[in-house]
Amino acid sequence: MFNLSLLVRITEGKSILSVSSRNTIAFTSNTDLHDGTAKISKVHVYVADLNMPWEAYEVLSHGEDITCLEWDISATKLLIADSAGCIQVWGMKDFLLNEWSQITTTVFEEYILAAAWFHNGKKIALNMEKKDNPLYLEKYSFIRFNPSLKQFGSKPSEGLIAITTTGMVFVLILQSDGNIITAAELLGQFRSKIKVVDLCYAKSGDFLVVTTDGLVQSSVHCYRVGLKVVQDECIITCEPFSSFFLNCHATCLAGEKQSIVAIIFL
Repeated sequence: MFNLSLLVRITEGKSILSVSSRNTIAFTSNTDLHDGTAKISKVHVYVADLNMPWEAYEVLSHGEDITCLEWDISATKLLIADSAGCIQVWGMKDFLLNEWSQITTTVFEEYILAAAWFHNGKKIALNMEKKDNPLYLEKYSFIRFNPSLKQFGSKPSEGLIAITTTGMVFVLILQSDGNIITAAELLGQFRSKIKVVDLCYAKSGDFLVVTTDGLVQSSVHCYRVGLKVVQDECIITCEPFSSFFLNCHATCLAGEKQSIVAIIFL
């Protein structure tokens, strides 16, 4: 049975949660779950199997607020970013959930608002025309999808992309020989104040990024971010799309009572 006092200690303060493709969970806690005093000192990152959520294993303890926590597609690596701009990549030792080692750490010195791993080009979707078929091979189908970044021979590259509160795009590429390639580029023409950001993968392999400063009267901006590597140098291409305003903004201008005061999700 799950310990209720443990649940209260996990949810104290701001907690970030990420679920992997292998039903493992990663989350942050302001208290040490293995310390009976429950003192708030550092931010701790834990992982657990959803089949045994009471067995939580610590990955690291950190002095800065953690803003992003993401599993990779294979569910063997964790992307951990904080408010000081430090991005860490941790990996399992011998595929054991209770043993972790740091693969790399890079400091960009800006508040990381959102981050995501590169797409590997493999995507499976439900075939709606055969959703009632008892054969799983017929029920699901592969969708043509390009990886976010290709190596020699069209092999997908491993890495991550991060967006900061000032509109900077940071990219970190994990090469097969152990070397690291980093790059940075402005999302728009100028630095801007961003409070909420979301990103997703496009079929072309690019990233679709949506940003806002959180104000209802401000526009929501959309971008497409493409990546390529030329002679061990990563080139980031940011292309702006048309921006738009929310309907509630027009209502506010008309003098009607405004029911929405801020944008907190995209």
